[in-house]
Amino acid sequence: MLQLAIESKLEKIKKNLLGGKVGEVMVVAIDDTNMPDIEEYGAMPPVEVLRTIIDKEGVWDRKERFWKHIVNTVLVCACSSPGGGRNPLPPRFTRHFNLMCLPIASDQTLIRIFKSILESFVIANGFFDPIKKSVDGVVRATIELYVKIIKEKLPIPSKFHYTFNLRDISKVFQGILQMKPSTVRDADTFGKLWFHEIQRVFRDRLNTQEDHEWFHLMSCDLLESYFRVHAREEKFYFSDILKLDSREYEILGDLKKVAKTLDEKQDDYNSSGATKLNLVFFEDCMENILRICRVLRLPRGNALLIGVAGSGKQSLTKLSAFINESVVMQVQMTKGYNLESFRTFLKDMMRDASNRNVSVTFLFTDNQILQEVFLEDINNILNSGEVPNIWAID
Repeated sequence: MLQLAIESKLEKIKKNLLGGKVGEVMVVAIDDTNMPDIEEYGAMPPVEVLRTIIDKEGVWDRKERFWKHIVNTVLVCACSSPGGGRNPLPPRFTRHFNLMCLPIASDQTLIRIFKSILESFVIANGFFDPIKKSVDGVVRATIELYVKIIKEKLPIPSKFHYTFNLRDISKVFQGILQMKPSTVRDADTFGKLWFHEIQRVFRDRLNTQEDHEWFHLMSCDLLESYFRVHAREEKFYFSDILKLDSREYEILGDLKKVAKTLDEKQDDYNSSGATKLNLVFFEDCMENILRICRVLRLPRGNALLIGVAGSGKQSLTKLSAFINESVVMQVQMTKGYNLESFRTFLKDMMRDASNRNVSVTFLFTDNQILQEVFLEDINNILNSGEVPNIWAID
């Protein structure tokens, strides 16, 4: 798969000659280079394919078995330190590279990066002065929170998903950038928006009551320290669910209005001819719908819903997708369903999303993982937006 993916990106100069165009150099970037499993005799087959490309400047054609030369092509590989499913790369492979270790960014570097992003957004969109003055506090509070959580909440077997990184900081600011000057006018509201976003990005991943309480106390302390807003006994919800036409991401003062809106949306969903829903909108249910809606409205917004069977994960997703005017597509399992059937479904889904220009929510459950390669294809969609070699070359 790796070889075919690389070949599909290279220019076919002749039948047995691939590479960049004349006068150009093709750069092939490969992430997670040390993720492949080590086989019985200690080699990592995908890495050996890359080594062949560098060592011998070519590969064997996998069908007709003739040698194909690769020219004007450079590999740029990236990987993390060995451990956690990653393996040491063989010296026979690494000797071909200039090795660069990229250290973890300092707190001051992170503050400068994210302050530049948020300041530019606030100035460009004409927010009021109290918001501009609060930018530094939002950035510093987020970095301080991030540093504390990666030190104190380490992954263990029962919490293996406690792997926090810079993407999580980015997701906090991605959520904050949904605000508009008409809905966030003062520093208090700005602080509450920040509080809401860190709850969605960090707290929603924590899976014990003890961790929830620890996070709530820490985030309340930061909210009081940087914004002088007290929230020990309060909850703040931000959503555009009450103003879907204008898509205004605003603070929700009363969940009764949300419940009424959800009742109306459920009636609309049931009258649309889809499978009928019969949801009761209590507080936890509404919170989960608001969480899913928030994810679905973000670019490349993907959610992993974890819960016992029958807890309503699919029903809430279908209603949330309907609210966001997104079409839900699910795999329909039949006798003899295999990888080819799954990839045909993926191609149909991609055609619908692109040719009809509609938003598509791909709903996939653990019961539908008939082969592990299904997860590999989904992982490729999440990483790069495409599945290698799923389309014919033409």
